[in-house]
Amino acid sequence: MTVNLEPYHLTRPEKIRWRFPSLTPDESVTPHILSKGLRKFLSNVDELLAAKQITWTLEELSAEQFGSWLEYYQQKMLENQYDVIASQEWFAKKTALGQKVLGLLMYQQGKLVGSGIFAVNGTEKATFAFKATDRLDLTNTANSSLGAVIDYLFLREMHQRGIQLLSAGQSRNAFGVVNTLGYLDYKLRFGYQPSFGSKTPLSSEVPLGEDGTVVFYAQSTLATGPQWALYALTPTNWTGTWEVARFATEACPFISLTYPL
Repeated sequence: MTVNLEPYHLTRPEKIRWRFPSLTPDESVTPHILSKGLRKFLSNVDELLAAKQITWTLEELSAEQFGSWLEYYQQKMLENQYDVIASQEWFAKKTALGQKVLGLLMYQQGKLVGSGIFAVNGTEKATFAFKATDRLDLTNTANSSLGAVIDYLFLREMHQRGIQLLSAGQSRNAFGVVNTLGYLDYKLRFGYQPSFGSKTPLSSEVPLGEDGTVVFYAQSTLATGPQWALYALTPTNWTGTWEVARFATEACPFISLTYPL
């Protein structure tokens, strides 16, 4: 089921791109991470990894090295029932465009336990493309995943290399339907900012999840009111709450809308 957004004077980008705030060379990544719990966990990440005997490397990958990593990635995606998206074709496309493919590879006692793959275009842009990890307990806190460590190291290391634009790629813009609300919450906790490109298709409709709700970014077609906001659309009798509302800002408020049953 879909809902027509025209009565709400909204138009919805079909995809959202995720960008980390622009940093000056002397700025640190950490203050721009919005989650207090994440900031606390990541504040001593190097000591934590050392205590867990986890080492890591960051290096440009050859096609053969990427192929070896691909076997680990496919295994982890199947274990967790996730879609397998990475491929040798993706690697070939990026390198044909002159981009470097970097691998952040984490080892514990010689065994690969975590990884992040980045596409880097000179010092202009770095995009986090793929991630695959083992399930490891690092601390007893909710934010202490190996995946969060890899996301943080991506931001820190790429910034230290002088790369200007740090990207977490794109996602479809219908959270709770085609992407989970947890995915949205994670991106916002890390401080990524949502936007869309000039060539992004726009829609006057939004799909609903099985519970009749959806969260999405949209722009107003009116001259007045917020031009860009995160919206929740629910039936009139819905009584739940939205955790992602805590990330509302003046530039991107959170607005709850209803539709009649």
